Amino acid sequence: DFDQFRDNLSDYIAAFVSTYKEFGGPDIDPSVLKMQILLTTFGNMMFMCMAVPDCFRMCPKKEWETIKDRQDPRVANNINGKSTLRTTLQVLTNCIRVLEEMGSDEVLATWIKDIWVGKFGKTPKSRVAIFGEVAHA
Repeated sequence: DFDQFRDNLSDYIAAFVSTYKEFGGPDIDPSVLKMQILLTTFGNMMFMCMAVPDCFRMCPKKEWETIKDRQDPRVANNINGKSTLRTTLQVLTNCIRVLEEMGSDEVLATWIKDIWVGKFGKTPKSRVAIFGEVAHA
């Protein structure tokens, strides 16, 4: 669940970094590893968004209006012997909470500025390229 991830991420990273080094791996900067972990949530979130149509096949849209929480059997139980619906909802929720509560959007903006532009010398994508909108004066 998200709360244990948020509350313990620094400890998990410290344990990984020290264990990796102990068994022959190179030194890893914990702040870089944390940035990389938070950035991976964008890919996970996109993958889960692509699964939403499948969620509606497992639980019709009209049912969602009366679902109050994720313990509701219509989303908590295995559907057709699979945990896909439950897993999709959990991962999507976790990714959204990382965005809102851990500031992964700010981490991405910093990565673009410091790494993409600063280190690699690339040009950031425009709002039009990202959102398909015409810039307004």
